[in-house]
Amino acid sequence: MAFTSIVVPVLILLEIHICLSVEINRADFPNGFLFGTASSAFQYEGAVKEDGRAPSVWDTFSHTSGKVIDFSNADVAVDHYHRFEEDIQLMKDLGMDAYRLSISWSFFPAGMDHYNKLINALLAKGIEPYVTLYHWDLPQALEDKYKGWLSTEIIKDFATFAERVFRNSGTGAGNSATEPYIVAHNVLISHASVADIYRKKYKGGSLGIAFDVIWFEPATNTQEDIEAAQRAQDFQLGWFVDPLMFGDYPSSMRSRVGNRLPKFSPSESTLVKGMDDPNSILISMEEALKDEKRIRYYSGYLSYLQKAIKDDGCNVKGYFAWSWIIASGQLDTLQDLVSILLITILKRYPKQSVQWFKNFLKPAK
Repeated sequence: MAFTSIVVPVLILLEIHICLSVEINRADFPNGFLFGTASSAFQYEGAVKEDGRAPSVWDTFSHTSGKVIDFSNADVAVDHYHRFEEDIQLMKDLGMDAYRLSISWSFFPAGMDHYNKLINALLAKGIEPYVTLYHWDLPQALEDKYKGWLSTEIIKDFATFAERVFRNSGTGAGNSATEPYIVAHNVLISHASVADIYRKKYKGGSLGIAFDVIWFEPATNTQEDIEAAQRAQDFQLGWFVDPLMFGDYPSSMRSRVGNRLPKFSPSESTLVKGMDDPNSILISMEEALKDEKRIRYYSGYLSYLQKAIKDDGCNVKGYFAWSWIIASGQLDTLQDLVSILLITILKRYPKQSVQWFKNFLKPAK
């Protein structure tokens, strides 16, 4: 098995009639630009008691009374563990070039045979696999042993887990004033350590990191609001990107967080720097499959992405639509409202955005 890249989420009362034709399509993007979709192991796989899978922190969370509004869990999720071949065929029919999946640390190493089969099935259909090594599903055993990401012990454990993936693939109440910064710091160093292992010992692919990003704009053109928007961006995206680019956190974080913000040693700074190359299912089925807002989002986003590449020379290589299927989510409810397929009793139903993507992804004649 081989994978090319590794990456370390309203009810509409008035129906809006739209045309499913698109103003842009894949031909407007550079040759080799990838269009894909994405998922995460916990939200999609199910099979929580099969093939040696151990509990993750999300299993514990979703089974704790009062944590999830609709009382759902991911014990079955969308049954992707058993139905991945069907799902891959749907991706192929849609015209997707790539699929970003995640490997469950809780399934490893016993579940590696499954991931071999999944990745080989993708390759057989001409779909390029991108693998996320960690998508929030920390093994509960490590949380119990040393409080997970709050301990530097996790750096070695994560590096060991990642190297085993490379080798097998062929390529309590806490202090909220300090703990988020400790967790983020250990995540960055863990990722850097894994990137270092991969680049020194394994060839033929690339490695990166994916962020859940919010963009901030100033409320007015006043200097005060402009600076406030930049600070918000520093504490959201800059928190993780600045260490990758410059080897340290943004100065605005240093000045405000003070000693609560961990410091990179010179060797850690060198290691980290440059390491990286609305629909509700409670409405009718007919209404649930109408996702005009999502189509407008994809159309607008990809239009501006294409302009950034063409007009501004931005070096963007691909786009992954999140997510593939309505699945178990991660916030107040385990229902994900940003997918392009709806699943009800494990049957896949294409939304309107599926037809939009088919039109968009048709090869140029």
